Amino acid sequence: MKIASHDGLSLSPQNDFVWPRFDVVSHPYIKWGLGISIGVKFGDGANLPVNKLLLDISSVASGFTVPTGCIQTRLVGTVQTAESGVRLNFSGMNGLWQAMIRLHDISTSQARYNTMSLKQYGVLVGKATAGKREDGQDTPHYQVQVRSAGVDYRLAVNVKSKGDKPELLYLIADPFEHPILNRLAGLAEGFTLIPSQAGGAALDFVRGNLFDKDGMRTLPHNLPGPSNDLNDRIEHLVARAISEQDAQVFAFGERWGPEQDLKDKIFGFKPGNGIHDIHMNQGNDAAYRKDDGVWQDGGLLFHFPSTRQWVGVFLAFQSQSWHTDDQTGHALEGDEDKTTDKQVRIVAAMVNPAGPDPEVETVLLLNPSPQAIDLNGWHIADQQKRKCPLSGSLPAHGTVSVQLGAGVKLGNSGGLITLLDMKGLKVHGVSYTKVQAREEDWLVVF
Repeated sequence: MKIASHDGLSLSPQNDFVWPRFDVVSHPYIKWGLGISIGVKFGDGANLPVNKLLLDISSVASGFTVPTGCIQTRLVGTVQTAESGVRLNFSGMNGLWQAMIRLHDISTSQARYNTMSLKQYGVLVGKATAGKREDGQDTPHYQVQVRSAGVDYRLAVNVKSKGDKPELLYLIADPFEHPILNRLAGLAEGFTLIPSQAGGAALDFVRGNLFDKDGMRTLPHNLPGPSNDLNDRIEHLVARAISEQDAQVFAFGERWGPEQDLKDKIFGFKPGNGIHDIHMNQGNDAAYRKDDGVWQDGGLLFHFPSTRQWVGVFLAFQSQSWHTDDQTGHALEGDEDKTTDKQVRIVAAMVNPAGPDPEVETVLLLNPSPQAIDLNGWHIADQQKRKCPLSGSLPAHGTVSVQLGAGVKLGNSGGLITLLDMKGLKVHGVSYTKVQAREEDWLVVF
């Protein structure tokens, strides 16, 4: 999928039309867009049957709408949208025309473009039946066999990078608590495709506030002795998931297969089938930039119902950036590990204040550093990305309680709170669950 501004673009053979960079009607702040340019020649369109004047476009991403369709400078007769296609009716038109379909999401206050690079991103829910470690030095993985709805799958979990920093960053969240668990509760066994968007079941290590990245550590994939390398860490959880009858694995990543005529190269079942890219999938270096996207990160969640426990396994490469573009997932140019990333923290929030609506919700910020920090131009964002502007100064070794406004709301059923600096970059983020927000007039402490 390509994103282009369509500056001076023309697909017609005679190059008759010159298209300027387009704007989206009623959204003047959008200065570029995701577009499909189509050269169409009908001859004498006015005399052709109506069924010859329909152009169907398939594989338009669901969740997008087509508010405007243009033929040269005139509107198309009709534009119909569907979940998986768009139909243009050229009735009454003739000659050579160039059509531009302008796509944008009008369900939110800002444009959002689905640039998901993983072709089949989703989650597999099933029962772990076997595990196998790879201790080689090439591109070893920890391999897991999962049985799901009568079908066998293999999970290929990276445990080593082939780059110049071979050790992966990892974090095991035990217990894992996050509002996303409510959205996973109703998933049946099998593989489910997930839309690459906020508010659903997709993972995003940067925007989803799944964990504190400062808690990630590097670990070799293979060391002498027991329980001391990355393979050991994953193997421990897989073994428990195999031994506990009601345990389930939720594997997020990209599906491959089924490979009808091929046996799985590790476990031998047929057809070959599985999930890979079970790691962060954004902020990549140049060699893997094509794999970037937002809301498409991989991960493993283990559910142990007997102890009412969830455990999360999150992996990233040391070469990946944690400040990424909100549309493409590419690393932002000039990005470095900002000092403010480790200075200002969200330490608590009054999510469920006492009293009737409208309630006064607050967020408590901490500055552990020896320097005061100017908060002018900073924002606090909620789960819907509504932003409350900040002002003033956060004193050295001090705290400040921010009263939320500007439409920012912290729902009592769980949510996200994100602190953004004056460049819009994430400084810190937290999440809370419905259980944590249940007690009225208590601070939720992070």
